[in-house]
Amino acid sequence: NPGEQTPSTRQERMALRAMTLLRAAALEVAALSNRWGVKKEKFFEGLCLDIYNDPEMVRANLEELGVTLPPRCTLAVASSGREAAPPRWTPPEALFHYRLGDLWTGLLPGDPEGAKRQWGPRAEAAGVHLALGGAVQHPLDVSRSYQEAKRTFDWLREFALPPGVYLHEELSLYALLDSLARLPEARGVYRRYWEPLQEEPAGGRRSLPLRDLAKALIQGDFNARLCAQNLHLHYNTVRNYLEELEGLLDLDLSNPHHRLGLILASHIHGSFQKRGGE
Repeated sequence: NPGEQTPSTRQERMALRAMTLLRAAALEVAALSNRWGVKKEKFFEGLCLDIYNDPEMVRANLEELGVTLPPRCTLAVASSGREAAPPRWTPPEALFHYRLGDLWTGLLPGDPEGAKRQWGPRAEAAGVHLALGGAVQHPLDVSRSYQEAKRTFDWLREFALPPGVYLHEELSLYALLDSLARLPEARGVYRRYWEPLQEEPAGGRRSLPLRDLAKALIQGDFNARLCAQNLHLHYNTVRNYLEELEGLLDLDLSNPHHRLGLILASHIHGSFQKRGGE
């Protein structure tokens, strides 16, 4: 009515009814969204655990969820590196994901190499371990990739590696080399190609021990110039040191078998150190 300063009782009832209807609608949307999210998580968890063995059932679930998988995906398992603590950061572009305890498992678009390049710096800065399985090219590949990512995560803890992104194919080779120390032949390879470096007396006219030179040489793929660059030494100096290395170990660095022996002995030495100097 003209001159009224406050809403009428009827207007208040109408406004209250409108607010009630809006709140009910919002709650219904939230409930539906939550049910959809739970269904999506359960479906992905089932794929990881190899519950689905029927491609048609998988396709029907993907259609119902409205998800189209790209040609290549990557299965990732993330952890903060501290037991019972959830990761402080996870890739935001996951197509599927779920949490279980202190682990986050997700399916990322793209191949593993691309995922490592894209998310490596972020994971390292956040103190997060991100273990990647092999490439997923079909929904039924998810279970195989999940098992690879879980195994990669177990290796991360076993080797006490720093935060970052790790590929299954990389750490599987690392694990293979680490297991060499358990073979009966390992001690012989170590004595032949590495023990003399450990027994080398300290001091002398060189600026670094020959064992450090050997490590740098292996890291540089036996490229003497790259080795000199990484050690911040003159190339001719490194060449002289390499001659000493060949003399001490009685080997020829141009011989591929001798190179392989030095590489294996280096990994065996690392395994012995980790196990307390067996």
